[in-house]
Amino acid sequence: MKIEKCKITDFSPEEYERLFARMSPERQAKALRFKNEDDRKRCVAADALARRMISEKCGKDEENIIFAEDENGKPYAENAEICFNVSHSGIYVICALSEKPVGADIEKISKAALHALPRFADEIETEFVGGSEEKATLLWTLKEAYLKAGGTGIAGGLGSVRFYPESGKLACSDKSCEFTSEIIDGYIISVCEKNE
Repeated sequence: MKIEKCKITDFSPEEYERLFARMSPERQAKALRFKNEDDRKRCVAADALARRMISEKCGKDEENIIFAEDENGKPYAENAEICFNVSHSGIYVICALSEKPVGADIEKISKAALHALPRFADEIETEFVGGSEEKATLLWTLKEAYLKAGGTGIAGGLGSVRFYPESGKLACSDKSCEFTSEIIDGYIISVCEKNE
């Protein structure tokens, strides 16, 4: 599994125009639907990062990679035998690449996950979080990465998977998955790789 990140501030306006121009008409339309310029930049940067990583792994020209979405909206590369997933938050965009189904999430550590905790955490998870914004955000990102790896995204319900404290960290109720998490600049990245 490979995980990379970039910042939307890494690209000049000219680079964004060039990267936007090579997106498919469907992906361009998606980017243009965003009213906020930073949202558009995140969309374009995610496309560019995924293209570069898939190109490097599969030996295909970036311009020739064709993206599509499955029935749940999960993106995949039609012409590359590799799984990937992207996520973005604030200035960051991440992409995870794997031979296995993979899901990724990045979130800024904030009160948002803590306030949402009653909607997605059980008693044991809530006790683990203990009022910590960092732990609540970690739990959120782990659950979202898991659901994205399964292909449903958060539509699958963050409460549908459980994490329990084990040896000082969180372990998933679904033992067929491997997780990695890290904190960078006040953001938490979590990635889930499903062993089929």
